[in-house]
This record gives sequence, structure tokens and C-alpha cells, in this order.
Amino acid sequence: MGAQNIPLILYHATYTHYIRRIKKFGLGGKERDRSWESSRPGVICMAADKDEAYSYAEIADAVPDEWHDKIVVLAVNTADLNKSKIFPDTNIKLEPRQKP
Repeated sequence: MGAQNIPLILYHATYTHYIRRIKKFGLGGKERDRSWESSRPGVICMAADKDEAYSYAEIADAVPDEWHDKIVVLAVNTADLNKSKIFPDTNIKLEPRQKP
């Protein structure tokens, strides 16, 4: 993903349980809590659409079921992020856009 393709705002969905730690340590924090069994340490998942980010949190498989009712979507300004560290998720298979 080239820097010119990265939106100014990306969205990260998390759970109210993590908000205090995120405020204190930032995304990723000191401890890496995983929402997915396949999550890799040091990797934060974000989406270009807030509803898409929310949907990822809705189906996360490594959090208690009751957390799915306490999802928070954070907007992340990418202007000051190191763009060389932003990559598309290879687990997401996008369908080619259909022509009208």
C-alpha cells in the first residue's frame, strides 16, 4: 500500500475493557491483548470504514462474548504515522468491485 493510498483517518474497533489501557499506553499498549487467535504481537488492525472496523470486533474469537456488546470505534489520524509500517491485511480477501 503506497502512502498516497492511505486515508487520512483509519478506524480501530476495540472494547470498553481496553480503553483505560489504550489511553495510558496507546494502541498496542505494553501488553498485547488479542482479539483473534491468529493475532500477531505488534500488529494493530484498522479499517478505512468505521462500520467495517466495528464488524471485525463483532466477530472476534478471542474475547468474552459479553464484550461484543461493548465495542468502541476509535478514529486514528494517519498524518503523523510512519506510513512504511502500514500494510493491507493479507487475511482479507476483497471481491473485485462490480460494475453497475
